[in-house]
Amino acid sequence: MDWLLLPPEVNSGLLYSGPGSGPMLAAAAEWDALAAELESTANGYSAAVSGLTAQAWTGPSSMLMTAAANAYFEWLTTSAAQALQTANQAYTAAAAYETAYAMTVPPPLIAANRAQLTALVATNFLGQNTAAIMATEAEYMEMWAQDADAMYAYAGASTPASTLTPFTEPPQTTNPAGQDAQARSVAQTTAKTTTARTQSLVQLAQLQNTGSFTVGPGDIATYGGITIINNANGPFTYTIEGSLSGNGIIQILDATDVLTIAQGGTLIVNGTLHLQAGASLTVASGGALNIAGLSGSVIVNTGSLSVGSGATLTVNQSVLAVHGGSLALANSLVTVSGGANLQLGGAVTSIHSGIVTASATDTAGIQAAIAAGHLSITSTGSSVVPVAPAAATPGAIAPPGMSAPGLAGTSGIQPQLSVDGLMDLARSVSGADLAADAAPVAG
Repeated sequence: MDWLLLPPEVNSGLLYSGPGSGPMLAAAAEWDALAAELESTANGYSAAVSGLTAQAWTGPSSMLMTAAANAYFEWLTTSAAQALQTANQAYTAAAAYETAYAMTVPPPLIAANRAQLTALVATNFLGQNTAAIMATEAEYMEMWAQDADAMYAYAGASTPASTLTPFTEPPQTTNPAGQDAQARSVAQTTAKTTTARTQSLVQLAQLQNTGSFTVGPGDIATYGGITIINNANGPFTYTIEGSLSGNGIIQILDATDVLTIAQGGTLIVNGTLHLQAGASLTVASGGALNIAGLSGSVIVNTGSLSVGSGATLTVNQSVLAVHGGSLALANSLVTVSGGANLQLGGAVTSIHSGIVTASATDTAGIQAAIAAGHLSITSTGSSVVPVAPAAATPGAIAPPGMSAPGLAGTSGIQPQLSVDGLMDLARSVSGADLAADAAPVAG
C-alpha cells in the first residue's frame, strides 16, 4: 500500500485507534511458554526412551518403540523451535509497532494545524497572513511525510514478523489399523474359546460314540446326566489334563476303557462314578480325585482305582465303595473327612508308602477295614498282608505305614493310627470272622 497517498489524519488515525502492542506482547509470551513446554516434553521423552533401551529391554518390540519414539521426539524438538521462532516474531512485530507509534504525529497536533490554517485564511483580508499560512502548510506537509515514513517502516518490519512457518502434524507412532486388528483378534479368540468349550461339552455328552477325549490343560468342562463310556467303537481313552466336574453319572463299563487324571488335572465328583467289569481309573502323579459333598460317590465293582505317586484322593462327606475291585495307592495322600463312608467289603486295598489322614469320626471305619483284612499299608510295596490277631501267623508283616516310623514327617496330621490300637481292635474280632474275611485275600 502507498502510505504517501494518505493524509496524516488517516495514517495517524490508523496507528492511534488500534489496540496497541499489548495483544501482540501477550501472544509472544504465550508462544514463548509453549516453546518451553515442548522442549521440556522432548527432553523428558528422550530420557524415558533412553532409560528403557539402556536397560534389559531389547528385541523387535524395543526397536519398534525406539523408532516411533525418536520420530515423535524429533517432532517435539522441531515444534519447540518453531514456537520459539513465532514468539520472537511476535516480539519483533510489537517492537515495530512501538517504533511506528513513536514516529507518527499525534492526531491532536494535526487537528490543531488544520484549525490554525482555517483561522489564518479567514482573517487574511489584506494578505497580512500569507506568510503564516505558508508556514502552517509547510508544517502540515512535514506531518504528512513523517506519517508516511512511519507507516512504510512499520509495514517493512511487521510484514516478515507476521509471516509464520506452518506447523506439521505429529507423526503416527502406532499402527493405524492396530485397534481394528486388536478388536478382530479379541473377537476371534472369544469365538474360538466359546467353540472349544461348546465342543468339549458336546463331546462329553457323547463319549459313548467316540474313541478318545481329552480335557486340555487350563480347560474347564462339566458333565451332567448319564455319561456311558464303553468300547462300542473300540478301546476308549479319556484323559483329564484340566478340570472336569459335575453332578451327573459316569459309567465306565469295559476293561479296555481307561479314564486317566493326568498331572495337573482334577476330577471333582459331585454325582456318581461307576467302575465296572474291570474298567480302570488312574490318578497320575500330580492329579487329584475329589469326591465331594453328601451326594458324591465312587463305586468300584470288579474295576480298579489307582492313585499314583504324588497324587491326591480326597473323600469328604461322600462314599468310596470298592466291591470286588481294587484300590491301589502308591506314595499318595488320602484324606478322609466329614464322616465319609468307606465301603471296602470284598475288596483288596493296598497303600504303598502312602499317608492316610482321617478325622475322629472316620478313624473307626479305617481301623475296621484294616482289622478285616480289606486295607493294608506297606512301606515297601510288598503284597497285601491283612492285620492278624495277637497270635499272628509266623512271618506276617505288620503294616509299618500305620506305625509311628511309617508316619514320620506327618505329625501335624491328626489323628494318627498306632499299631497298638489296631492290634487291640483286631483282638476284639473273633478268629472265625478274621478267617472268613481274609480267605478271599489269601486265595
